Amino acid sequence: MADSLPAVLSRIQVAGNAELVAAASTEGFLIDAARRDDVSLDAEEFAAVAVNGVMVAQALGREIDRGAMEGAFFEYEQGTVIVSVLDDEIALVILAGKETNLGRLRLITRRYRADVVAAARAAV
Repeated sequence: MADSLPAVLSRIQVAGNAELVAAASTEGFLIDAARRDDVSLDAEEFAAVAVNGVMVAQALGREIDRGAMEGAFFEYEQGTVIVSVLDDEIALVILAGKETNLGRLRLITRRYRADVVAAARAAV
């Protein structure tokens, strides 16, 4: 039996030392999320805004003929937002603090890609 979406997202969040990990539709609707206890950010709003940013980046990719977008890193003073487009319908959105090892988080994200997609499809 496959793991539930909350279990997979929690595994990514803990293993990657991320503040918040969310699965969202590529339309920006939150499917589910896992977060550290000290994070009060609204996961639904976060996912919607992050996926909206990816839509702009996808349009840029089409304009410059670079193919389908796989993901984006948005770096800020206090941390990084990572958005991975997993397929045509599902994106993984991650909020990482300054102390997070982004290379490790990216590896973990790739490792659990199929699990997130399968669990998200089962959840909707």
